Amino acid sequence: MSRGQLEAFGVSADVTIEARDGVTMNSLAGHTLDLAANSGGSLTINADGNNDGTGNFTMDTADTILTHGGAVTITGVGITVGSIVTGGSQR
Repeated sequence: MSRGQLEAFGVSADVTIEARDGVTMNSLAGHTLDLAANSGGSLTINADGNNDGTGNFTMDTADTILTHGGAVTITGVGITVGSIVTGGSQR
């Protein structure tokens, strides 16, 4: 799924990404994935959807996942993240 597709979801969208053997988020130009999700929306990423112990979530530690009040849930065997901001602006 592309950055553009993710950023195009509406404010109340509940977006779920599930993979069997890992999710890797490529480095972002500008370092921010800016999702429209407010308190009525969410982003859920499950990197080990088949629960076989091999699914990691990895993103560039210089990057940020930003929502405007929407919840962010990330699960996996190993998780490497940069920043997650759910308050609508980078601090």
